[in-house]
Amino acid sequence: MRKTSNKKLDRHNVAFGDALRRLRSNAGLTQEKLAEIAGIHRNHIGDIERGDKEACLRTMLRICVALQIPLSKLALEMEHPAMEAKRDLPTKR
Repeated sequence: MRKTSNKKLDRHNVAFGDALRRLRSNAGLTQEKLAEIAGIHRNHIGDIERGDKEACLRTMLRICVALQIPLSKLALEMEHPAMEAKRDLPTKR
């Protein structure tokens, strides 16, 4: 269950945070390791993943470089998580 403060969360921030958490987990990285690679404070990664903070473009780009993915993949995952999850599955032959 998501721990949040009493303030109202922006649904876009929450969607971005959920997408970031999935991609980070899929990459096998902890919040601490992602923060270290990206040069971002580890608390900021947690704040973004919870939807408590909005990531600026520079932070998004640093995160994507650390995850070795294009920013477009993060945006697509945010907008269409089910479609992106299916796309990553191996095809049956």
